[in-house]
Amino acid sequence: MQIFIEILAAAVLGMIVAVSVAKRPRWFWPILIIGSILGTGPRLFGYFFWDELIMGAVILGALAGGIPGNLFRSVNDRMVCFLIWIGYIFIESFVGIAINNDLRIIRWSLFYLMLGMLLLVIGKEQRFPFPEKRSFFVLVLMTTTLYYIGYLLHGMALEYWFGVPKLGRFMDQFMKEGFLWSGSAIAVFPTLLAMPVAAFGIREDSVGVRVLAVISIMLMMITAFYYDSRISWVVIFFIFFASIKKIGLTRVALVISIFGVVYMSYIPQPLERLGEFFYGTFESTQALWSPGKSDVTRKLQFEASMHRLLDNPKTFMVGDGIYSHRYTILPHIQELHKLYLPEQRFLIPGHKETRDDTADDITLFRTTAFSALLIDTGIIGIMLYTLNFIFMGLKVLRSRTSGTWIFLAVIFLAYMWHFNNNICDVVLLYLLIMPNGIIEQLINQERKAAHS
Repeated sequence: MQIFIEILAAAVLGMIVAVSVAKRPRWFWPILIIGSILGTGPRLFGYFFWDELIMGAVILGALAGGIPGNLFRSVNDRMVCFLIWIGYIFIESFVGIAINNDLRIIRWSLFYLMLGMLLLVIGKEQRFPFPEKRSFFVLVLMTTTLYYIGYLLHGMALEYWFGVPKLGRFMDQFMKEGFLWSGSAIAVFPTLLAMPVAAFGIREDSVGVRVLAVISIMLMMITAFYYDSRISWVVIFFIFFASIKKIGLTRVALVISIFGVVYMSYIPQPLERLGEFFYGTFESTQALWSPGKSDVTRKLQFEASMHRLLDNPKTFMVGDGIYSHRYTILPHIQELHKLYLPEQRFLIPGHKETRDDTADDITLFRTTAFSALLIDTGIIGIMLYTLNFIFMGLKVLRSRTSGTWIFLAVIFLAYMWHFNNNICDVVLLYLLIMPNGIIEQLINQERKAAHS
């Protein structure tokens, strides 16, 4: 019954979105942005499909509404690079289906096909205009505010449901079958968009936008404390320091004051633990080369992926096929766990339903995005993927806008996030770094503002 309700809800929502975009092309970007933010967390059919569903429906609506001219007419060099990577990984997804004999992997084929179509569709800027700067700020800040309120309420509900104070909020990421929301390292990904938008918005002339920016920053900080999300703090601090010159001294003091209020509210003995807090956040940026206790598993996953690559020449060059890493990394990661983590278990005390990724009887292992892509697509795939981030960074540098350092920080953090968790199916990630995506659209708006 639950599956039927979910299918019905998905079908109705998809139809509404597709018809709306077909009739009103100006809704293309707003719906896509809202869907990519809200869809990062909640589950659909046991997976995180909401943002993909919205993306597919938006594309369908765009095509149904009719697109004038040849889709490929506006393709440039950067788009060619992105399309080559899409084509390569699209083929790898079919390799994964054949090797693993698992038709469910076709989901990835559809996902990358939609990304390719999205790239071509958003090249038609005249038909699908990006929102004006202030409208975009309001859209992102209001959506992320609602998203983080929902995420916080979700954590509180889990604590009440499982009766485990402080640990219950993390039950989603430890459950064997999963629950309702993505793990905290993925769920906070919208911070990568919301924080720079808040930095831009906090200096807007509109009082309403400034208030929204302050509320959004406060909610991101509360969420970071509540879920003990060090990656949130890395993003917040990175973007904050990158935007100091842009937002000005008075607003810098305001952001620091917000942090002080939230920090004093959450941390017992705040002054004594201030150094410990900043050191712990700094330590999380060193997860690969000098890992702390909670980061050592990610380092071992990277090491295991390198073992797999060097173990097989074919894997080294072209990979094992999409989603094959779950199986091919297993013997390597188990060997490393036994060597370096003989006593560590990923269990919540008193809850047998939580999973243990170090157990001898597990048949698959889920790893970080970088390790997964390295094994699944080989050196060729990871190089093609990395080129898209490099080209986006070069685009930002050449633009020389006032937001250059902020945009570069976002691109860098988006890439480094791949070493923290598997974000390969997060639509918002690609909207940020793809040609004609969010960053490029904001660059264009910055340029127009500078010349007006």
